[in-house]
Amino acid sequence: MRPGGAIWLFGGGKLAAVMSDAGLVDDYYIAVQPVLLGDGIPLWTTPHGRTELELTSACAWPGGIAALRYSRSDRTP
Repeated sequence: MRPGGAIWLFGGGKLAAVMSDAGLVDDYYIAVQPVLLGDGIPLWTTPHGRTELELTSACAWPGGIAALRYSRSDRTP
């Protein structure tokens, strides 16, 4: 594997958590759909504490769907 390559991970919270804990995730794209389900589960859990994120863009469509892009706060552009 060459450093600096892009990986697109769709779904898979367990794999995303492992990659995030290892510092391998630069950007998080999260889609929000307006459905109330009651109790829920986190997108993923991490044994290493919190990862601070900064909202870098947001887009909303009719019907209430929102696409959010976050970057890790500890990364330099």
